[in-house]
Amino acid sequence: MTTTRTPQELFVLLVPMIAVFALTVFGGALAVDGDPFLHIAAGQWMIDNGAFIRSDFYSHTMSGELLHPHEWLFQVIMAAGYGLAGWGGMHLLLGLAFAATTFILSRALLRYLDPVPALYVLIFALIVLKGWVTLRPHVAAMPILALFTDELLMARRDNRSPRLWLVVALMVAWVNLHGSFLFGIALMGPFAAEAVLEATDKKRVAIQWAGSIVAVTAAAMLNPSGIDGLLFPLLFSLTGANAHFPDWQPLVLAEDLPTEAAFLAGLAVILLLGVRLPPIRLLVMIGMVHITLQHVRFVAVLAIVGALLLAEPLGQAIAKRGWSAQPGHKRRPHMALGAATAVCLAIAIITLLRHFTLQESSLAPTTALSRVPKDIAALPVFNELTMGGYLIFSGHKIFVDGRADVYGADFLTNYDRMIHADREAVETTFAKYNIAWSILPPSNGAVAVLDQLPGWCRFYADAMAVVHVKDCNKAAP
Repeated sequence: MTTTRTPQELFVLLVPMIAVFALTVFGGALAVDGDPFLHIAAGQWMIDNGAFIRSDFYSHTMSGELLHPHEWLFQVIMAAGYGLAGWGGMHLLLGLAFAATTFILSRALLRYLDPVPALYVLIFALIVLKGWVTLRPHVAAMPILALFTDELLMARRDNRSPRLWLVVALMVAWVNLHGSFLFGIALMGPFAAEAVLEATDKKRVAIQWAGSIVAVTAAAMLNPSGIDGLLFPLLFSLTGANAHFPDWQPLVLAEDLPTEAAFLAGLAVILLLGVRLPPIRLLVMIGMVHITLQHVRFVAVLAIVGALLLAEPLGQAIAKRGWSAQPGHKRRPHMALGAATAVCLAIAIITLLRHFTLQESSLAPTTALSRVPKDIAALPVFNELTMGGYLIFSGHKIFVDGRADVYGADFLTNYDRMIHADREAVETTFAKYNIAWSILPPSNGAVAVLDQLPGWCRFYADAMAVVHVKDCNKAAP
């Protein structure tokens, strides 16, 4: 960043980045499910063994099932961070990802907007993104998505194809971090079509963009599973297994106030100022709104890509009304960058010096698990899905966890029946897998079934978990 900046631009560029970094690393919960524990365990295994995880060995229900290690890079990074700095390292990793996304967004917005409207757009995007900043692979994909989209927009603005070295490098990292990389490949299509339609030499432009798409697609095959890894997200989405997870459910705006506020505010600004998107970009925006309403997990994608798509037409609409700010005195940003770097380093040092301990929760029922005798813990367990990650992290073979691609739709449908107090499903499944004990949150419907099931007894219970065992005579409560 060698261009000159006004003090207002530097404020938008650096202050939000520092703020989200501090709020994230000093924040509370890192996880909304058990996935972070699984990722750390899987990453540590890969580091220790120098190999990818090709088949499941964490569950006793799907042992040997073929795996595509499509998130291996994120898992290794998490394990390395945890090994070096424990949970403080996890806070730092999360903060860096969110801060990087914020910086990329603010820099791109300032390319088309004056500081004040850029700050407003950025704040609304960050409000929506904040709910998705958890220790899961998508958080590492967020800055890549922002950079990738910004490069496509820059290519169109400059009437060129995307810089091949950049989009290829981003895709190689993206495909090994998170399955959302397919969205990046798909996003290139509309921009390529727009470029060809607006070009005078259509053949040359078509060849350039086609070459970029082919190169990026080829880069996406640089993963442990090759072409299978490229197709994996698409094939997985067709299985229907994702329907059993909250972030694949339809978005209900009334239940997500930050997203509803951002959506309504954006709609009001577009209507008030007469913001006009080019036809193809309008179709992209409509498509993103559609998939977001279909699956709530695309909210983060809409926040990032939507903000970037709207920046230029919003700037044009503001300029038509004569509301553009007067150019101020610009200066080299070296001093401000130095100060921002010093502040971030201080925050990082404080974070690493703090003593973060794992808080007991329904995701990590530390007390309940510690009460289970080792001889019982070694036997097949029935566990709550969200507890699966922590059980893996603790060295236990599990019944189920959040890896929908491992278990499949039929298995997860049966699991849903069990946790909703279907006694027949519980008895049949327990017999099939020789379940000897269970660990579930008190709210799980299977708890009431197990309380009444002959031969089973409640071994331990607290606010976080209830443990049942099959042979009550062998275990003293």
